[in-house]
Amino acid sequence: MNNWGKLLLQAAGAGLVIGLVVSLVMPNSRWQNWVSQLSGAWPRTSGIVSFAPAVRKAAPAVVSLRTLSAETGDGQPRVGLGSGVIFRTDGYIVTNYHVIDDSQGIMVLLADGRRATATLVGADPVTDLAVLKIAMTGLPYLDLAKAPDVAIGDIVLSIGNPYGVGQSVSMGIVSATGRALNNNSLEEFIQTDAAINPGSSGGALINASGEVVGISSAFFSANSNGINFALPVDLVRFVTERLVRQGKVVRGWLGVSGGLLSPADVLRLGVADTGGVQIDKIYPGSPAESAGLKPGDVILRVNGQPIGDLTRFIRWLSRMEPGARLRMTILRASPDGEQKRLTINAVLAVQPETSTATEGNVRR
Repeated sequence: MNNWGKLLLQAAGAGLVIGLVVSLVMPNSRWQNWVSQLSGAWPRTSGIVSFAPAVRKAAPAVVSLRTLSAETGDGQPRVGLGSGVIFRTDGYIVTNYHVIDDSQGIMVLLADGRRATATLVGADPVTDLAVLKIAMTGLPYLDLAKAPDVAIGDIVLSIGNPYGVGQSVSMGIVSATGRALNNNSLEEFIQTDAAINPGSSGGALINASGEVVGISSAFFSANSNGINFALPVDLVRFVTERLVRQGKVVRGWLGVSGGLLSPADVLRLGVADTGGVQIDKIYPGSPAESAGLKPGDVILRVNGQPIGDLTRFIRWLSRMEPGARLRMTILRASPDGEQKRLTINAVLAVQPETSTATEGNVRR
């Protein structure tokens, strides 16, 4: 017998001896429990894990975009790349505004190889979203009416057209939710490490069930690795509904600017349960001025709901339309320094036109 055979016999014999000893000293029930725990410590799967069903469900609704813009120095039109998501069977497509901004023509390449020329229905630069329309019906689409729960650690897939190579899929997890890139942004992002490269902007971020959870929007910088952002589907739905209906998003406006309360101020004012926004400016002719709000006031609640922080307050207001009525609970310092709670009523006006800017190292 060779050396390998001897080693195998020795190992088998040792195993039998150990098993016999354990069975003698350990009651049968404890022996079974120990074996069960030992076997349960090793992961077992029924087969190879695959996200192909999710991709098959969602990918037909993701399109590639080609845009033509103003001529470059050599007289040739500038060609841009991007992605989009069909969200209605009659040819409505959502994409990022920066993908089609200043374009003179937009070509849509469907996943099945068909092509169509798109027209711009409406755009919302504030949230970097736009809606296009192609003259086709009976198209596959992703339902924006559903807003699946998204939690940190969830697996997500990004479907887009990176660098114009054609429809591609990348995988990652949700790194953060409700991410704000600046305090005054109306955007709120899902952060993911699923790759979102140039050309993938406007594509779909889906979950493992093939449901759309966001629209791919930006990556942090060329030097970052795995820091990418998508607009959550509930925000996308809010914007697209208004763009389809009226070609733009008309937002309510209160006419204040404010700042965060410091931890010391939160304790001093006793507002840890509600948070608050301290007003530092009232715009002339605004609903806030008409309602009697003053610089230094601290807004605690609106329509009975706690404000939380400044970012949440701005986003909350941005979802309200002109004419909406606000009942605000505020704190106001009296001349003797005592804080008094007051109730102020206001009616929102139309938000003035605003410009948007890219913050920090974010690249779209």
